[in-house]
Amino acid sequence: MATGGKDYGAGADLLMGLMETTLLASPLTILTFLIVVLYAASLLTSRNRNIAGRGTFEPTLWTCVRFFRHAKSNIDQGYKQNLLGKYTTLDTVLKSDLHGRVLQTRLTPNLKTLIPLLKDELEVVMAEHFPAGNGTEISLKIYPICLNLISHMSARLFVGLSLCRDERWINLCVSYAENVFRAVILVCLYPSFLQPLVSFFTPYTWFIRQNRRSAERIISPLVSQRRKEQAHHDVLPNEKSKDLLQWMMDPARGDKGEPQNLAHEQLLIA
Repeated sequence: MATGGKDYGAGADLLMGLMETTLLASPLTILTFLIVVLYAASLLTSRNRNIAGRGTFEPTLWTCVRFFRHAKSNIDQGYKQNLLGKYTTLDTVLKSDLHGRVLQTRLTPNLKTLIPLLKDELEVVMAEHFPAGNGTEISLKIYPICLNLISHMSARLFVGLSLCRDERWINLCVSYAENVFRAVILVCLYPSFLQPLVSFFTPYTWFIRQNRRSAERIISPLVSQRRKEQAHHDVLPNEKSKDLLQWMMDPARGDKGEPQNLAHEQLLIA
């Protein structure tokens, strides 16, 4: 393109083309753009700030104060609405704060002492997936390997050595997480008045219930065994397993200490 005797090249031609396309956009395109902008503005200024959304003229400090003030209700509402808690069983987290307290008071403060355990588990799993070879190239699917690594290491912290290498538990944790989010994505496609009916016929909600029953069959015997050993003083207090399951068993009272409820919470955390 030449203007005033000067050649501005292909870049200027492209820029002018974009400007012409914008200026000559159809009225329908312009109307759609305005509707999107107005809708976004309404979200910013809306008083319905369920997840601590910030208003246009709201000071940052006040946003922080409001978030911390309503943090628990925001989280509860998120589990109920966004993650469809009553259909995906994630509302289990609302019935008990046991796992939250244990994570804050026992697991987090002891992370420094748990790192060697994680290192050992990582070495075991890495040796399984990456055995010593003869120098030839091999093809690997990295996603399932990473998923397996994370599952094993988190299980080492959550349920201890006896289950962290049990493929039944590892596969169960992965399957539960996948089924939950598949159910959420599918049920969310329908309006709220149809969601109970849709969730009933959705296969993933049935799979979730199967996962919970499987968790009970795996975790309940372990809980019973540990309590039996403690009752007969076969295990000294300083010899207890250093994992989240044991730390949840110790302060649990009433229904919170029932093996099936502990199994549900372990599955949810994993």
